[in-house]
Amino acid sequence: MTFCIVDNASTDGTRDWLRDWAARALVPIKLVLNPANLGPGDGKSLGFASTTAPLVFFLDDDVEITSAPDTLLRMLEAFELQPRLGLLALATRDVHNPDYYPNRRHGDPLFQYIGTALMLRRDAVRDLPLYPAGLGYGGEELYAALVPCNT
Repeated sequence: MTFCIVDNASTDGTRDWLRDWAARALVPIKLVLNPANLGPGDGKSLGFASTTAPLVFFLDDDVEITSAPDTLLRMLEAFELQPRLGLLALATRDVHNPDYYPNRRHGDPLFQYIGTALMLRRDAVRDLPLYPAGLGYGGEELYAALVPCNT
């Protein structure tokens, strides 16, 4: 397992912290240090393109996972049991506004996809980049809903 971390031109010391942490990590860490803030779509596309892993997990930097502690293991099991499964998303909470749960903004969280935390099967994506250039905040969800995946 390799972790790929994309930094969109942080200026708060995050890059130095990431370099130090990656050098001491117990698993391989691949850092993608963008020269400018490319936005969430381009950042995720670069991360996706930088690995050949069959499953890719994305987690935005400003959310925390609110699902059960074993959720990631259960996601891996689901992908193993369901070869046509392409994407699973997790419930998250905004760390800057703890009372805001993005997955619950439009009703039942079971039937929603929010791009803040998700696992994606590489084979489900037809083309790179994962998202079109310049895709802004909130665009990930709409784009995923409109673009057909491999079956």
